[in-house]
Amino acid sequence: MTRPNGLIAGGVLALVLAGCTAQTLAHPDLDDEPTTTATGGAAGSADATSGSRGGEDSCNGVVLAYVRDFRESHPDMERFGRDHAAYSGDVETGIVKTLLGADRKPIFNRATPTTTTAENFWQWYNDVEGVNVGFEVPLVMEEVAPGRWRFESAAFFPADGKGFGDWSGIDDQGVPHNFHFTLELHTVFRYDGDKKRDQTFSFRGDDDVFTFIDNELVVDLGGVHEAEEQVVNVHERLPDLVPGETYPLDFFFAERHVTQSNFRIETSLDLQRCDIIIK
Repeated sequence: MTRPNGLIAGGVLALVLAGCTAQTLAHPDLDDEPTTTATGGAAGSADATSGSRGGEDSCNGVVLAYVRDFRESHPDMERFGRDHAAYSGDVETGIVKTLLGADRKPIFNRATPTTTTAENFWQWYNDVEGVNVGFEVPLVMEEVAPGRWRFESAAFFPADGKGFGDWSGIDDQGVPHNFHFTLELHTVFRYDGDKKRDQTFSFRGDDDVFTFIDNELVVDLGGVHEAEEQVVNVHERLPDLVPGETYPLDFFFAERHVTQSNFRIETSLDLQRCDIIIK
């Protein structure tokens, strides 16, 4: 979505996995044997549905995401073409249900001006031959304060040179990019319950973002819109979390309209598992 310039890129996007290995999950059960994290350390097992048995190592600022590239012709990409005036720019809440699906994917709730059907939405976060092309991308986060990590880019185009390889648009500086992609990441954090310590997760960017903590929708910024921000204070938003237990965080993003792609994740949560890929 087009928007005013000025957001400065402060993170680094590594487009080559460079020795990173990941656990690829075909089902939502995360109680498997320890696996190698994106930083090369061993991670313990974790129950992603009830908050128990966390890993021993932190993620050290590297979170492995999964990107799917789409063609512009997909019904939910460029729904009204490239004319910015055709879009309201409003956030569309309620595209997904408030609880995460058993497959750890968001469940379509209702059509909105920029979305079509449950079947088309299902393709956003599932591999479908001929419809999308998926690949792993590690997000390398910067520690901006002790225990606070940020990934930020004012030109977030992880599908450039990948996927279908179609340079489907140019940004406001005239640089060609591969627009029209989705991203998901799944991690686990340990909740220590210390009310004196800030424990938050925030996102700023465009277009759609759906974030679930302990299977509950906590960030709902759907639609084709300008850069928007939402901050989740875990102490306040999820008061029933048990100190010392681990809980899943599932994040879903979509870039559906030219000409810019802003993306910023910031968190002070104690991330334990950042190598989880669910296809």
